[in-house]
Amino acid sequence: MAAFGSILFLLLGICSVVAAEKAELLLIGTCSTGMIHAYVFEPASSTLSFADSIMTEGPSPSWIALHPQIPNVFYCADGSIGSTSAFRYSVKTSAQRKSGYSVSLSAMSTTNNTGVHPVSVLVKRTSSSLSSVNQNYVITAAYMGGTLSTVAINSDGSLASKVSDFSNHSGGHTICKIDNGRQASAHPHSIELGPYGKYAYSPDLGLDKVFQYSIGNNGKFDIVSETQMEPCTGPRRMTFNPNKQYAYVLHEMGNIITVHHVNQQTGELSSALQSSTTLPEAGWHYCDVPNFPIDGKGNCSKAAEVRITGNGDYLYASNRGHNSIVVFKIENNGAAIRLMGAAAQVVWARAFDLSPDSQYLYAMSDDSPNLARTVDEAPPGSLVVFKVDLQTGALNQVAMTNVSAGCAVSIIDL
Repeated sequence: MAAFGSILFLLLGICSVVAAEKAELLLIGTCSTGMIHAYVFEPASSTLSFADSIMTEGPSPSWIALHPQIPNVFYCADGSIGSTSAFRYSVKTSAQRKSGYSVSLSAMSTTNNTGVHPVSVLVKRTSSSLSSVNQNYVITAAYMGGTLSTVAINSDGSLASKVSDFSNHSGGHTICKIDNGRQASAHPHSIELGPYGKYAYSPDLGLDKVFQYSIGNNGKFDIVSETQMEPCTGPRRMTFNPNKQYAYVLHEMGNIITVHHVNQQTGELSSALQSSTTLPEAGWHYCDVPNFPIDGKGNCSKAAEVRITGNGDYLYASNRGHNSIVVFKIENNGAAIRLMGAAAQVVWARAFDLSPDSQYLYAMSDDSPNLARTVDEAPPGSLVVFKVDLQTGALNQVAMTNVSAGCAVSIIDL
């Protein structure tokens, strides 16, 4: 019996090791090169390998969204017209490739006029059915246009030729002294799927609001609620607790994260239950300057991204200027957060994301010229991989490679 127990323990240990060593496909959107890159990360050897690239429609295919069922990907391309495009990826095992995988990317379709200077995309189903073609849409948030748009996804994963609907955010104010005119009009900065998949949420930096939407079977927008944020804070990104009860909104200009309760029946956000700074050191602040100092000169910083671990224990946020990724401990079943400090130093981390199992954090480091940085910071123009300690929230760098103009990363288990 003791021998059987030892064998069982050994088998369980082997299975856990195998699960932890699952490779991941990383799709990298760029800010200025007109390229999307594919890399493979192998946890067993902590290696990053280049796999493929694809030329895109538009110069800045920065933000990427994954189709939930088929190997298709959608991205928005920045520009005065703005477009949303679809491409397909395929992965095969290959003994000839260093990573052991052969990856190819192929363009499918582009829908133009999805908004002026789009900055975020999201795939949204309008019902629980996975088979209806007309129930799958790509939502694009356009920062400069102040709009959101929907485009239907065809059965093969390509996009319809025309936009289904637009939602226009309107308004603005001039009461803020730190915004350099950024809040004179609406600027939806992202679009996020809610905890039950029923609603989509869009933080608007210009209006200091978070809009809650439902999407009809015809792709039409319906504004369910508008939650007012603290004035002059500029909400940019948000994420939800896995327990579905709380939302965390990151504010770029305020350098804060606010905690909100999510109404389980209506999906509406409460007013802020808590507001916590993202800056681990005193004296840092948002600066009202046309060209923001990427090296943090003058102690200038602005918050960029927020993500939560799958166990709901830790929240991460990035600071551009201070050039850090900070970690919060989540407390009181999600109703409160406590800043623990800087977990990593990364230059201008515009975006980062966690692997599906939250074991790894992938961050993009900006490669603008003439960056002043310390020896402890990940160098500019880098894709950096950190191992996440799910017991303490600590980050340990395990891999890094050069990626020019990388903006955002999406992760797919292989």
